[in-house]
Amino acid sequence: MLKASQAQWAEFIADYDLEIAFNPGFTNGKADALIQREEDTVQLKKLKKDSRNQVLLKSSKLDRKMVAEIKALSANPPTTTTAPISDIKLTGELLAANKSDPELSPPRQEQDRAVAGLAVLLAGMAGDVE
Repeated sequence: MLKASQAQWAEFIADYDLEIAFNPGFTNGKADALIQREEDTVQLKKLKKDSRNQVLLKSSKLDRKMVAEIKALSANPPTTTTAPISDIKLTGELLAANKSDPELSPPRQEQDRAVAGLAVLLAGMAGDVE
């Protein structure tokens, strides 16, 4: 025998063609995540952290020269330095050169036509064009 709230839900879902199936927690990951205990979550996080570094290609499968290079690089990683951009006007010059480059003229014209067509389409949708 159903309780009143169960009967209401049964009546509500009777209009829908559905099947309710039970999925055990280990096959239903989303539900399983909601019922995990705190200590299980801590263990899972530790396992994930310990499993982050995996060897995809064992050194026994690599060429000896490659192994030596990898060891040398890991022992002495290369240092990289960034140089400040001394002339910020370079960006403006590049933009100006791109605008005046004759090779880029056809793509610019195609883009202008596309933008104009889109503007007409949007205006038509808004009811501005008759």
